[in-house]
Amino acid sequence: MTNKSTNSVDLETAYALLEPRALKAAGEGEQRISVQALAEDERRESHTSLNHNHFKAIAKRLISNHPALADLIETRKPPQTDRFAIVQVVKKAEAKGFRCVSITFSDGNRRFTGSIDTIRKLAL
Repeated sequence: MTNKSTNSVDLETAYALLEPRALKAAGEGEQRISVQALAEDERRESHTSLNHNHFKAIAKRLISNHPALADLIETRKPPQTDRFAIVQVVKKAEAKGFRCVSITFSDGNRRFTGSIDTIRKLAL
């Protein structure tokens, strides 16, 4: 189904288009699979517009439905050292009674802002 306001397909259709591409890439021995790259290939070949806001949900669903893809699908999990830093910030914020935190990493390029629960999930 097409979303008339953005002229892009809905999440279900996007997943149905990208799932076979991800499985094919894994079967061909790809070491890393980018949902964005899969979407770009789909756009080029079929001229189908895919909403980039769906990419995170598609990646999560691919991993959920095909656990073997978990180590191949690129996600935005922070590196291990960043996860440790997130846990420390969350603990301090909780101790002070904060419900929301904002974290800017030392590289200055990444910033996470949200509820304590949302930020905690980044560290998982």
